[in-house]
Amino acid sequence: MRVRVILVSFCAVFACGATLVSHPMAWARGSTGYQQVPAETSPKSRWYDLSQIGVRSVSDALLLTKRDLARLRDDAGILDLSDRSCLPPLQLLWDRKVLENSEEWEKGIETGKAVVGYPSIVRNVHGVTPDGQYYLFYAIHDAYSGIGVAISPTIDGTFRKLHEIQPWRPDSRVLRAPERPRDQSHFSSPVVLWNPRENRWFMYFHFYANEWDLGMGHQRTALAISDGLARHSWTPWTDRKKRLIGVLPTTRARWMNSQSTYHSIQRLPNGTWLAFLRGTGGQYNGSEWVQDPSKLGFAISRDGRRWAEVPDNPVIYQDDGRHGRRGVYRPQFVARLSDRFLVVWSESNYYDGDSRLMQATTRDFQSIEPVAAELPELKLNMADGAMSPWREGNTLYFFYGARQSAWRMLDGCSTQRK
Repeated sequence: MRVRVILVSFCAVFACGATLVSHPMAWARGSTGYQQVPAETSPKSRWYDLSQIGVRSVSDALLLTKRDLARLRDDAGILDLSDRSCLPPLQLLWDRKVLENSEEWEKGIETGKAVVGYPSIVRNVHGVTPDGQYYLFYAIHDAYSGIGVAISPTIDGTFRKLHEIQPWRPDSRVLRAPERPRDQSHFSSPVVLWNPRENRWFMYFHFYANEWDLGMGHQRTALAISDGLARHSWTPWTDRKKRLIGVLPTTRARWMNSQSTYHSIQRLPNGTWLAFLRGTGGQYNGSEWVQDPSKLGFAISRDGRRWAEVPDNPVIYQDDGRHGRRGVYRPQFVARLSDRFLVVWSESNYYDGDSRLMQATTRDFQSIEPVAAELPELKLNMADGAMSPWREGNTLYFFYGARQSAWRMLDGCSTQRK
């Protein structure tokens, strides 16, 4: 099914639930923690054409051989179900909270009521300091925030925050947002993956910088790099003027002209990187921000740095012909099945009520085939930030918000294709 876009405008806070954006303003510069200047976006923040990243077609870039499938790894972010033709029925083993708001920065400067979440789970088996432990990166969504980490020797937990393990540290952040006046800066929604081409860890994260007047929107996704997780040292990728390079920037197209955030990102074993995008568009009416409901699309890359949109974005949205819900759409995860890809997202009633998990299959991320109205097994309270999936044998783990759920895979298919 190929989809086309019809936009619906509404007045609301940003879909990320953080701040009503005022008209573009000048920022005061101050101390910036890990960076020397505020996180203005570099002019190098751009999208590339497929030919510019060395891709002839999306289908070619996504083609996986049997040898590739044998090399699917947990550190690639994509859920490996290549031994199955569908998502199987799932039996809940447990669902529990694994993160708490326990440090001062986690309370949030704006409201004092921020909630930890936005998880990304990886196992530290690469780089200069592999220790075999599980690293759960997390964030809040508030000014002056950053990216924290909690660590466990097993996937089941208990996850201990970095400050608890190393009390001499001021807190558990491994990446700090620049210090600015309120309402004007945050780092959030980390996605951490190993890059075998560079032999370094990549962390994608989104940041707020109101550069609407410059044609770059409000929130983009940037990149930080580390050569070893246990060193707890991450360097944002910036230009010579220390400006963040938005590797997944906003677009000129309305569907993502304001926010390019909360993406689900994974690496395929053939060297292709895949981003399941969440775009939010809108416009200013005088000093009032009028925001569209978020929509979903895809992008690919050969190196994790230069990205090209898949043609015909957005692919999944409110008026794509599926009679979907009218509220907020969120990417959750991508899985590799035996002969195609499984795409899972959530969508809610207008504006953001009663969120449900949906699924579809695809071969090219341009046309999708819905397989069910929703996923009844995964009755989870979805929030901003993609789910971070993990598989250990016959057990699936989903990290979402501040919680972890574990599910036993049963025989058969959870739903039949439409």
